[in-house]
Amino acid sequence: MSTLAKAFVVIVFMFGIIQTSIYSTIFYHRKNWRKNYEDLKNDYIRLARHKNNMIALREQRIKVLQKAISDYRQEVIAYKSSLSSEAHVNTVLKTSLAQKVQEYEILSQDYSQIAGQIKTLNDTIQTLRGRIKDLEDKLANSQNNEKLAQQQVNRLIQIKTDLESDLDELKKSYLEVRKAQEALQLKIDALREAGYPVDEVLVADLAPPIKCEVVAVIKNIEPNLVLLSAGENQKVKKGYKFTIYRGNEFIARVVVEKVLPKFAGARVEFKKGDIQVGDGAATHLE
Repeated sequence: MSTLAKAFVVIVFMFGIIQTSIYSTIFYHRKNWRKNYEDLKNDYIRLARHKNNMIALREQRIKVLQKAISDYRQEVIAYKSSLSSEAHVNTVLKTSLAQKVQEYEILSQDYSQIAGQIKTLNDTIQTLRGRIKDLEDKLANSQNNEKLAQQQVNRLIQIKTDLESDLDELKKSYLEVRKAQEALQLKIDALREAGYPVDEVLVADLAPPIKCEVVAVIKNIEPNLVLLSAGENQKVKKGYKFTIYRGNEFIARVVVEKVLPKFAGARVEFKKGDIQVGDGAATHLE
């Protein structure tokens, strides 16, 4: 099995993680956003109703007091006029006037209290308006978060679609490479059986001296695959053979099948023992 197979396994694993992330994101925003939105909406309605009721009650009370004060003022004016024209009822009017003045002072005190209550009510209204603005901001943020979540879901869905397309292409490429490799191996075997010096021809194009290490081993497939810490940057090419060793002990012989900038995937051609991460690898042994 080549490195393409390994890449296929990794892509399938990444696809599973991305799909889980998509479902988790959708579930979280569908559940929490709607609940927060309903709570904010209910708070806003309750505060608005309370504000309107308080304002209506205070305005009604103020109108009643203003009317009473106006009436008492008219009565005081009338009593003062009567004093100038009707001297014989001066004592009665003075007494009545004193009563009215006292009532007027009481009404003035009530008016002052109502004015203080109105100021307190205005402060409460300002506080309610600030609270309403906060709720409106939270509502806007919730709507914006929903929009961002939907954009993220759309992006993840697009990534999923692209990965599925890449995965199909990798499958096709893997099958083509596998078939070409098997056909080439059959030709080489046929040449060996016919007595053609295949090994001498292959040795004529020796790889340059390259040393690296084994960074990964896949043992659950046959033949085993290894990942070497050298790639195109170290001039590794497909078909180069590396000897795997541990100290002075020969371990295995591998053939490069896939080359990346910094790594190379190789198939185990022959092994004497188990390959381990950290084992040395070289095209030529000194």
